[in-house]
Amino acid sequence: MKCSEFYFKKCNKFSLVFNTISLCIFFFWDKLKITMLKHFHLLRWLIPNAVLITVVIGAWHFGFLTQLYSNDKSYISTLITIIYTITSLHCLYRLYLVSDQINSINTIKNLFFKDPNTALNLNENNIMIGQDFELKKNSHLNNYLTNLIQKFSKNDSQNNNTLLELFADKLRGETKVGSFIADSLFKLGLLGTIIGFVLMLQPISTLDSFDEISIKNALTSMSAGMSIALFTTLSGLVGGLLLKIQYFFLESAAEELFYNTSEISEVYIINSVKK
Repeated sequence: MKCSEFYFKKCNKFSLVFNTISLCIFFFWDKLKITMLKHFHLLRWLIPNAVLITVVIGAWHFGFLTQLYSNDKSYISTLITIIYTITSLHCLYRLYLVSDQINSINTIKNLFFKDPNTALNLNENNIMIGQDFELKKNSHLNNYLTNLIQKFSKNDSQNNNTLLELFADKLRGETKVGSFIADSLFKLGLLGTIIGFVLMLQPISTLDSFDEISIKNALTSMSAGMSIALFTTLSGLVGGLLLKIQYFFLESAAEELFYNTSEISEVYIINSVKK
């Protein structure tokens, strides 16, 4: 009877949480939909991390997470976790910046699409498009458009391929650090594997007698070394793979920003500056 009451109360709590979340989604769906459309690339970052958080909660519940960190005497798994967390947050921040610039270039595109004669003014690196929209400072998009306007306002008839190449290099630079760190996590996992095997084989070299107690102690030390090898390999593979996925999303967003910016600059902005 007590078990059924406990189960009933637990189900009621779950139903209450589920209904609350459903009502929030229903009432704020329009705002959520706009946010999803504006920051689609940013939300893609949540996919691998949501899966990771779910797995981590399950691993913590069954004690696997505690076992992973307590048995790893090399502390490489802890180091991999710290590096992954910092790098993943770096990717989130960069994705937000690129997503914000994509929204800006789409806004510029809509302004020129509605009125091809939209005014474009540059005042001390402040780009004003039309009467209401001002491009944010300290962004790759702002720097590129500023250089483009200055170049063609001087009646320079040459193309803007050099500026586009510089713009593309800056965007590619956003993903290089992530690719390097992801590869480093794979290598840290392999380093932990080597350390684990060294610790596993060490008791064999120091084994003098073959009595039951000595063999039992040697097997215990060997199992500890094997656990280090396996846990560090697992941490490195999971962390490196998830970082690769996240920075692939960042690279995809950077490519979209580059393509949209190239189109807008060639079709509208250069012609607007020359007028």
